[in-house]
Amino acid sequence: MNNCSSLEFIGDSAFERCTVRAISLTESGVRSTGKGAFQYCRRLGSFTIPDVVETVSDNTFLNCEERGHIYFPDSLKSIGKYAFDGCLNLTEVELPDVVTSSLGERAFGYCRNLKSISVPASVNYIGENAFMDCLSLTIRCSKGSYAESYAVKNKIDHKTK
Repeated sequence: MNNCSSLEFIGDSAFERCTVRAISLTESGVRSTGKGAFQYCRRLGSFTIPDVVETVSDNTFLNCEERGHIYFPDSLKSIGKYAFDGCLNLTEVELPDVVTSSLGERAFGYCRNLKSISVPASVNYIGENAFMDCLSLTIRCSKGSYAESYAVKNKIDHKTK
């Protein structure tokens, strides 16, 4: 996508099932995406989330199987339900230190190769089954944080810092 500096919103299912391999919206004004904006884009391996995005909506990257790495901007506050569910090649996630507040239900469900996620102490809500079927996952979190109690309650390996 070129010359999209005035683009502020990507609508619901706008790129659903597209076959593009990479999208960069770093030069755009995109602040948010609609539900399922990129769902089922199975070949989408690279996507840079713009620095002004505060929310990754429900189902945004659902079943984008090639997703290997995600850069999250410091502006991010929440990740919706099923946002990255089924991103089979996602291996590591590092959320911004201070601004992320919630992870929706099954946000990273069925990310079977996800080995590590760093969850900041500022996260005060993690939805049910947020890491469903992430078989080798270790949650890196702060001692006494919501993420630690979630990991203990759900019997997920975790390491505190």
